[in-house]
Amino acid sequence: MDLGGSSSPPPAPDPVVTANAQAAANTVASKDTARLSNPNVITPYGSQTVTYGGANTIAGNDYFRQHPELSGQYLKQFVAPKLKFTDPLQQDAASWFMQNPNATQSEIEAARQEYAKLNKTDSIASQNAVSTVQKAMQDAMSNAAMTPYEYALANYNATGKELGYGAPTAPDTLTPNVVQSLNPEQQTILDQQNKAKLELAKLTNTGAKNIAGVLDKPFSFGGPAVQTSLADAGKLGIAPDASQFMAGNGPNAQNFNAQTGLDLSNVAAMPINAGTTAQEAIMSRLNPTLAKNRVSTETQLINQGLRPGSEAYNNAIQLLGQQENDQRTQAVLQGLGLDLSANQQSFGQAVTSGQFGNQAQAQNYGQNVTSQQLTNAAQGQNYSQGLNSANFTNAAQNQLYNQNLASAQFANTAQQQALAQALQQRNLPINEITALLSGSQISNPQFTPYSGTTVGAAPIAQTTQNAYQGALNNYNQQVGSQNANTAGLFSLGAAAIPLFSDRRLKSNIHRIGTHKLGIGIYEYDIMGRHEIGVMAQEVEKVMPEAISRHHTGYMMVDYGRINA
Repeated sequence: MDLGGSSSPPPAPDPVVTANAQAAANTVASKDTARLSNPNVITPYGSQTVTYGGANTIAGNDYFRQHPELSGQYLKQFVAPKLKFTDPLQQDAASWFMQNPNATQSEIEAARQEYAKLNKTDSIASQNAVSTVQKAMQDAMSNAAMTPYEYALANYNATGKELGYGAPTAPDTLTPNVVQSLNPEQQTILDQQNKAKLELAKLTNTGAKNIAGVLDKPFSFGGPAVQTSLADAGKLGIAPDASQFMAGNGPNAQNFNAQTGLDLSNVAAMPINAGTTAQEAIMSRLNPTLAKNRVSTETQLINQGLRPGSEAYNNAIQLLGQQENDQRTQAVLQGLGLDLSANQQSFGQAVTSGQFGNQAQAQNYGQNVTSQQLTNAAQGQNYSQGLNSANFTNAAQNQLYNQNLASAQFANTAQQQALAQALQQRNLPINEITALLSGSQISNPQFTPYSGTTVGAAPIAQTTQNAYQGALNNYNQQVGSQNANTAGLFSLGAAAIPLFSDRRLKSNIHRIGTHKLGIGIYEYDIMGRHEIGVMAQEVEKVMPEAISRHHTGYMMVDYGRINA
């Protein structure tokens, strides 16, 4: 650090030089990454080799394209001796490549297809033959005594340069060539899979032609239509109007005054058969009702599906007969009761005339009550019969409705089935095409893909920047120290008092800079203090007028003068 001269910061690094250096380091790291991460692989299924240099082949070298006659010479000298094929297809392919060494990939494929067509050769077999020959030729060129580039360069140096040819381009060592080869067994499996896939493709084309006649017509369903309505099930029965079956009022007792005397002239003689007259009167009213009820019951049983002679029918008729017998028995008992009452009345008339009249009145009243009760019972029975008839009608109507509903559901089910069959017939060829297109895919043995872990390049740009930043920081520190030293020296000079600065009085001396007079600036210990300053012996040589001597013989420096 020069406190007297002009100090300057360190020069900034050249960005172009730094970028080129970093790019070169990145290129080296990329190459190392590719080679370390993609080794050659050998598996039970085959092998995978990785080489670098996309232009290090005849087809990839511009010099051979410009001078095609060299291609044949190179192949004849370095490649042909290493090609040994026994398969006729491979032999034909090798012969073609020798005659067309500079053919592009599209030209190779066109020639292969034409060859397969003319010789009626399986397309997959011919493709495999071409791939096998190409790989063998590439292996031969990679392992030859001279690579295509080396051969082209030798020709150029020998004759091409004098003839004005352009120099061959060096091979691109960054472009990877990944070659995967199957062993014979795996290759046979792959060939069979390819063949099966080809047959499936042919079947797919046949199916596509067959389906054309189906899809070019809109779908039309000619089956039965959906049934959306039901047949009329009939009207519902109407229940009988209860107001039409009102019960009759009983006899008014006021119309039957009790007799207080006995009038024997009106007393009838006792009947010959007790109860005969009253029974006939009751039965004359009861029998029509019973007959009507029997006819109604038999009709109802038949409508319910119970036929005469069946067990259920006989049981119902037997129950009806029991009910009729019960009613007739009641009528007989009632008739007997009436006759006995008449006998008792006659007897009572004989015993007491007062009771006879009252008995007659009570008998007449009771007869009216009984008659009214019979009328009400008949009305109730008629109402029940009307209600049962309406219920039967409604049950029949509901049964018919359910039958119509079941019939409609059956028709709709048949329509859906017919529609499904029609759709299945239409979709059948489509499903066949889909099955063929989605058939089993060809499964190749899997090799390690071309990838890997990146190798970090040397951080040249960052290192250069760090070095520059370190130098700049050091420069800034020196400038700061210089400013501090200068300030200290000037503060000493401002006092205009000579200070001891004899080297003999100082210890732990370290030079830290340069004064503008060309002498050193030091830090040191003197008289128990740590100071920064100059050496009096050095000042005496460049500015003796700034030196004075103490009476002890030690030199002193006027800092005000040397800093002026």
